[in-house]
Amino acid sequence: QNQQNIELYGGVWDSNFQGNDNTIALGYLDLNFPQGPAGPYNENIYIHDLLVQNAVADCTGFSADPLGDPAYFGVAGGKGITIQNGNSNIYISRVRIENCDQGMSIEGIAKTDWEATLGHPPVVDLPGYSESIHISDVVVSNAKYMGIYVSGQLTTTAVIGQVTGISLSNVELVDCGVGQTLESPTPRDLADLVGSITLNAASGITATNLRVRSTTGKMTVMRGSHRACHWDIQVFAA
Repeated sequence: QNQQNIELYGGVWDSNFQGNDNTIALGYLDLNFPQGPAGPYNENIYIHDLLVQNAVADCTGFSADPLGDPAYFGVAGGKGITIQNGNSNIYISRVRIENCDQGMSIEGIAKTDWEATLGHPPVVDLPGYSESIHISDVVVSNAKYMGIYVSGQLTTTAVIGQVTGISLSNVELVDCGVGQTLESPTPRDLADLVGSITLNAASGITATNLRVRSTTGKMTVMRGSHRACHWDIQVFAA
């Protein structure tokens, strides 16, 4: 939270299946309410040459609105790398993400809907957009719910423009969004709910040499709302 000019590299970053946990999280959530945020937005952060693994969600529930509110599959957590609500100039390269419920998420939030999401108005009048996010040479594998999630809003009130200026280059998603939910007594196929790439009011995404691969079964490549995006995708199925 509230980090600038940071470099993270090397080693294994392991959430060890503890539940309700994101392995690496960059976010501007004013958790110090009512005193205010700890500092300015996240910017100029470099994450490279590392392995992220074993982040799982809190499995006490399941979203009734998987497209409008997919961040709360589970109910919370489970993201290998998440970039939330106020970030710029984030660079992620040469990273592997394995066995996380959601491989990677990029999220924004509108000021007008901050209260609905966090339960109180924003302490300071700052936009919650995430922009200028650059991801290259990344492999996400065995992400149960989705490989990449990009959302302009965490609630069902989607706002175009809250996430923009995202580049994906040489990214591979393997067996992401396959299998079934944990619902009882009747689980659902995840391919009917989400995509390996899931979008909610996303904009300004440029993807080059994005590869989506299924080796285990039914999968939806992409699902959700987006505009002003360019996708260069290759799909491989077993």
